[in-house]
Amino acid sequence: MNKILVLWFIISLACLPLSAQNLTPRVEKIVNKTLSKIWKNQEITKNKIQTDKNLESKIFFKGNYVYKLNIIDQEEGWLVLRRALGCKVGGCGSGNYNDSAVCTADGNAYEVFDYAIVFTPDLKVKKVVVVDYPGDYGYEISSPGWLNQFIGYTGGGMNYGSDIDSISGATISANSITWDIIQVHEMMEKLVEENGLVFSKK
Repeated sequence: MNKILVLWFIISLACLPLSAQNLTPRVEKIVNKTLSKIWKNQEITKNKIQTDKNLESKIFFKGNYVYKLNIIDQEEGWLVLRRALGCKVGGCGSGNYNDSAVCTADGNAYEVFDYAIVFTPDLKVKKVVVVDYPGDYGYEISSPGWLNQFIGYTGGGMNYGSDIDSISGATISANSITWDIIQVHEMMEKLVEENGLVFSKK
């Protein structure tokens, strides 16, 4: 883990829990559109999963959304809606932010953004999409082409700048989402295993 990711890990702990925004009609529309592109001409149902059965999971997923995805009675994967840290307010850029768009830590204020991860049943990343990026800087991470680099990730190490292409002007946000996806995958593995949420074998 490089120095930037270590620093971001410390800042993120100070900001926990980072509650994702409410599942507004706009966000749900983006999520549903994403799912419809993956499973064309099929109706996907989202079944919310409890994430508060142990303290670690409760803290990590607090305010976030975790769903099991199904087509009728066929299990298709997982959906996680998360909030991550963006640029430092007044550092990367300035703008108008409400309380839900800012996290305060280490004496500084950081922008936040919301994204969704779609996993296969065995927790391979199938899609990543940024559903809301209110900041003025670092929004380049919303590019589908850049986010497609995470497709196929199955856990373990993943380094920004080598495994994941760097983005000029979005270093903080890009590091943040890279680190967060690693942590989400790790926590999803624990959540699935500890709560017996494994998919039935066909």
